[in-house]
Amino acid sequence: MMANRQWTAIIDLLTMVEIFLATCCMCGTISTIFRATEGRTLIGHTFMEISGISAVKCVVLCLSYHHECRSISYDHMNAVCRINNASKEEFMTTFHPEPNYTFYESDNSSQLARNCLSYGSSPHPEPISSSKTVCDCSTSQAMGMESGQIPDNKISVSSVRDGFFANNTRLTNGGWCAAEDDPHPWVQVDLDTQACITKIKCGPRTDLTRYIDTYKVLYSDDGVNFNTLQNGTMDILFDGPRTARSWAEATLPTAVSARFIRLLIVNTEQSRKIDACFKFELYGCRN
Repeated sequence: MMANRQWTAIIDLLTMVEIFLATCCMCGTISTIFRATEGRTLIGHTFMEISGISAVKCVVLCLSYHHECRSISYDHMNAVCRINNASKEEFMTTFHPEPNYTFYESDNSSQLARNCLSYGSSPHPEPISSSKTVCDCSTSQAMGMESGQIPDNKISVSSVRDGFFANNTRLTNGGWCAAEDDPHPWVQVDLDTQACITKIKCGPRTDLTRYIDTYKVLYSDDGVNFNTLQNGTMDILFDGPRTARSWAEATLPTAVSARFIRLLIVNTEQSRKIDACFKFELYGCRN
């Protein structure tokens, strides 16, 4: 047991050294140092999840491209990188124990906004495959789910369970639930015209017994042909509330210009696939 602990400590130390060298090589400075907290992760603030990469590449991805990145959570067991738009100091109540994870945060979070060169790759990071056209909002605001500016007939869902209809997806309502036998539950909003979407906020059903783990963001100009927001060739998974008493805000890594937005629920726990329930708001601006 002692040997295993020593070996784990050595691996962690080597990882931190490699991360330190990577950040120095990328930014030409030693002012950006990531500090690790073992066995902890930040819940509800992940705006991008990438599988199959190392902890070092996870940090590099945070530094080299994502201006919203404030910290990362890395699952060593499954090689999963979660890029967060918040720090633990801001949200200590959602900084939870998780044995497989190590939480990394810069000692100077303002440094994370710099566009450093990619470590061991091209000086230009691979762009995120998103909409055919991207957009920019000088000021993002709620698009109208909560206020009712988006009417009920512009909200559609894949299925309905127990009377929790599509209009219950508004933050002021109880929450929509998909049918128990719906294998791929989704909710879709028709914004009527092209709009720029920058952020999504979602929460559990009001009775606090139903919520979602993760979801994908799909977008379309015609409501028929949809694309999925991706990082390169990999679909991005965004965190849902994850617990019955939390809310989750996801800042999109690049703003999406589209008329139709569809949220496709991807619950990671088999036992909760029948519990696809939530409510949400879109943020952005109209073109």
